[in-house]
Amino acid sequence: MELHKNPEMFSDAVVAASEYFNVAPALIEKDYYVTLILKRLNQEIPGLLFKGGTSLSKCYKLIDRFSEDIDLTLDLSHFTQAPKRKANKAIIRLCKQLGFEIENLKDVEEHSHGHYNCYNIEYPILFSSSDIKPYLKVEMVFIQKAYPDEYQIANSFIETWLTETGNLDAVKEFGLEPFEIKVQSLERTFVDKVFALCDYAMQGETIRQSRHIYDIAKLLTRVNLSALSLPMLIENVRADRKANKTCVSAQDGVNIPDILQNIIDKEIFRKDYEDTTLKLLTKPFSYDEAISCLNKVIESYLFESDYPGLIRPDKWIEYVTAKERKRNMRGRGPESLRGLNDIGVYEDAKKIFSKNNNFEKLYYGEKVFKEEEKAEHQLMLYLAYCCEDDKDRLLRVFKSSAQYRKDKPKEHYENMATECLNKIREIKEENAPKKSYTPIIKNKSNDWTK
Repeated sequence: MELHKNPEMFSDAVVAASEYFNVAPALIEKDYYVTLILKRLNQEIPGLLFKGGTSLSKCYKLIDRFSEDIDLTLDLSHFTQAPKRKANKAIIRLCKQLGFEIENLKDVEEHSHGHYNCYNIEYPILFSSSDIKPYLKVEMVFIQKAYPDEYQIANSFIETWLTETGNLDAVKEFGLEPFEIKVQSLERTFVDKVFALCDYAMQGETIRQSRHIYDIAKLLTRVNLSALSLPMLIENVRADRKANKTCVSAQDGVNIPDILQNIIDKEIFRKDYEDTTLKLLTKPFSYDEAISCLNKVIESYLFESDYPGLIRPDKWIEYVTAKERKRNMRGRGPESLRGLNDIGVYEDAKKIFSKNNNFEKLYYGEKVFKEEEKAEHQLMLYLAYCCEDDKDRLLRVFKSSAQYRKDKPKEHYENMATECLNKIREIKEENAPKKSYTPIIKNKSNDWTK
C-alpha cells in the first residue's frame, strides 16, 4: 500500500519528517509526491532521463533547496518520435492510475506531438504553503538532447527519515525504497543553468529565476572548471541552444561574461532571491554568497564568445594566462598610451618583431622566460629599438606593459632603460650599412635577441 492512501499515517509521517529535518511540512509532503511520480514514471518509460534543479537535490544531494518541478527527457537512444509519444501517454496514464487530475490536460492533448509538454498535476494537499505551487509541474522536453548522463539514486525525505530512525520495515511496506534513475551529469546541468540565467536576464524575466544563481554556486563545489572536457561541452551546448531562438544568450554576438557581469553589477536577481529563493532553502545561503560564484564563471573564460572551443588542451593554460594578464592590465596596455609617438613605439615594435612572436607575449606577460628579469629586459630591448634614444618615452611605453611592476624601485627601470638604449645604439652602429631590421632579428650572434 502507498503511504498517502492512509491519510492519518501519512500526515503523521510528514510532521515527524518535518521536525526531523527542520523543513516545512508542505515541502515534505510535496517531496513525497515528486518522488512517487518520478519513481513510477521511471518504471513506465524506457530511456527516461531526469535533469534540472530537482535532480540536484533528489539524486546528487547537492543543494539545500526544495526544487518542486520535475524536468524530464529521453536519453539519446530513445530520442525519436515514437518513444516521445509513448512517454507523453505514459504520464497521462499514470495520473489516471493514481487518481490525480491534470489541470491543463486539454492543452497537453492538443500539443502531445510537440517538443515540449508541461503537465500541471493536482495532488491531495494536507499541508499548504504560499511559497510553493499547489500542483506538481512535470515537464517533458525534447528541444535539446541531454548529454552526458549517468545513473544515480533517488529517494524522499520520508524514506530518509524512516531509514535513519530504524524503521526499515515501514520503508518496505509502503514501497518507499530508493531507486536508480538515469540523470544528466552535473557538468551539463551547470552549463545549462549558466545559459538559462543569462536568457532570463536578457529577457527581463526575474520572477522565480534567481534559484539558478544558488544552483550554480552549489554546482561549482563539484564541477571542475579546469576539466579538459568542459570547453567542448560548452560549445556543443551553445550550438544546440542556438537553434532555439528563445535561447537568446546562445546566439551570435552575445558574450556570456558580459551578461553575468551585468547581473552582478545591477543586482538583477537580488529581490527575487531574497523574496523567493531564500524561502525554499533548508539551510541559509545569502544572495551575496551565491552571486559571488558568477565571478568564478567569468574569470574561467570558458563562456567567452571569442573562446576557441576546440583549443588544444596543451595550449589551454597559455590561453588563460594571456587573457588573465590582459584583464589585470585595466588602465594599462597600449590603449592607455596618450601620445602618438608613444603609441607608435608600441605599433612599430609589434610589427617589426612579429616574426618571432615574442613581443606581444612579453608585453602581455605570457610565460616566455623562466626568469622575470630576463623577460622585462628582453621587452625593454624590443621597445628601445623603436624609441630613437628617448629614455623617457621608453619608460612610458614599458610602464604600459605587464612586465612593469609597481613594487620595484624607479631606479631599477631607469638603469635598465639606460643599459638597453646603450645596447641598441651599439647594435645600430655595428649594422649601420644595413637598412632593414630583419638581419638584426635573425642574427643570433647578437645576444640581446637570445
